[in-house]
Amino acid sequence: MASLYLENGTESTVNPELGYSLLNVNVGVTQIIQNIIIQIEKPFGYYNKRFLKALNSGVISQSIYDDITNNQNETRQVFEIEPNLLLDIQLLIDLVNEHSINNVNIGGTAPEIVKDIIAEGLQIIKKI
Repeated sequence: MASLYLENGTESTVNPELGYSLLNVNVGVTQIIQNIIIQIEKPFGYYNKRFLKALNSGVISQSIYDDITNNQNETRQVFEIEPNLLLDIQLLIDLVNEHSINNVNIGGTAPEIVKDIIAEGLQIIKKI
């Protein structure tokens, strides 16, 4: 999979694969926030072993593993892992152009472009 791609939906409906995150912006649209989705904990012995396997194979880091295993509960969560992600604006411009997304001001800042993409009903998925 690509290191940055788009998926239709909202933050509450999109479920990126393990090792990928969702991008969003802060209230002032000055910073890009990187979030992971922590799914509802399942009471099966193999369920948490898949996180350990992902950790051991390098798909996720120790800190992501800890975030997931320490914060799982009976609800799906959007969990912030980076409050100020620095992302090359050209990657976002290329993504907008590649998908011909309307109503996105590619002359804006990276957080503004992220906000505009989300407003078009798309989520930006980024490899962690």
